[in-house]
Amino acid sequence: MAIDEIADRAMIDLRIAPGEEQARNAAFSVLGFGLPSAPRSSASEGDRAALWLSIDQWLIVDASNHRQALFEGLSAALDGHFAAVTDLSDARAIIRLTGQGAGLILMKGLHPDLSQAGTRAGSVRRGALAGLDAIVHVVGPAPETIDIFVDRSVADHAWSWLARAARPDAAVTPFSRQEPPPA
Repeated sequence: MAIDEIADRAMIDLRIAPGEEQARNAAFSVLGFGLPSAPRSSASEGDRAALWLSIDQWLIVDASNHRQALFEGLSAALDGHFAAVTDLSDARAIIRLTGQGAGLILMKGLHPDLSQAGTRAGSVRRGALAGLDAIVHVVGPAPETIDIFVDRSVADHAWSWLARAARPDAAVTPFSRQEPPPA
């Protein structure tokens, strides 16, 4: 199991009022792909991704050297639309958990079941990880690669919790369907 900080990412909060198709098209012109509309999903191209957070909110993640151009491009394209673009790059930290059983480790402190077959690459979940607000993005299935977005002010606590939860002596075996005992 590997725990790493992903420090080279720009994070732009994008809000577009539901039904604003022209604004979504304007965002497409900057991003190069459409914003995901399905709950708990993401869309990506290269290093750039858009994480669905709600019906009117996405977190755009990209390489940090594109930060200013991405922010300015989205701001200009969405000028005049009922939309908001906010640079949150300094507000959050990204912790990447990689390895077999990464989802099981997160489930020790996160309510969504990350072991389900429906949790596949591109899935996005929000929840409380060990009491901390977190966004969880399943980047890939083999090896399991999961990015955890937390407020930068609590990143050390999240890191310490993950390091303890990932220790081999902290392993848990999830319950599965069992036959009832004979009567």
